[in-house]
Amino acid sequence: MCILTIETQTLEDDWVRLIVVFVIEEVTGVKNMRVLGDMIEKLACETYGGSTAREELSRVLDCTPDQVSQVCQGRLFLSFPQLSRLAEQLHTTVDALLAGDENHYRENVVHCMGQFEREENREEILDIIDDYLRLKSSVR
Repeated sequence: MCILTIETQTLEDDWVRLIVVFVIEEVTGVKNMRVLGDMIEKLACETYGGSTAREELSRVLDCTPDQVSQVCQGRLFLSFPQLSRLAEQLHTTVDALLAGDENHYRENVVHCMGQFEREENREEILDIIDDYLRLKSSVR
């Protein structure tokens, strides 16, 4: 999996970042980012307790609560130093974080009125939602 952090200062840089994110997602798969985010949230809840997990993640990653939410939803990339620090705090390895827990992901990624008959349909819908949210935040 490719991890890339790009600092942006201008609107033009934001567009470059958006293009890079789409290229990385084509290589790694958006689902992999969601599986990683789910794994981070799962381990944080086990380590810190459910009510304070995101607050502790914010402290460990040195980022805002909104950014933590984006990480847990697979919409924000972490740098390798952030992943390393996080793995250490969650008593695991970077490889284990990146591998995720497919069963936990399947059970928790979407809460809706029923189950999807085909998993790929769920993933396609989630990809469309992620693309929309990323574009919306880039044009603000």
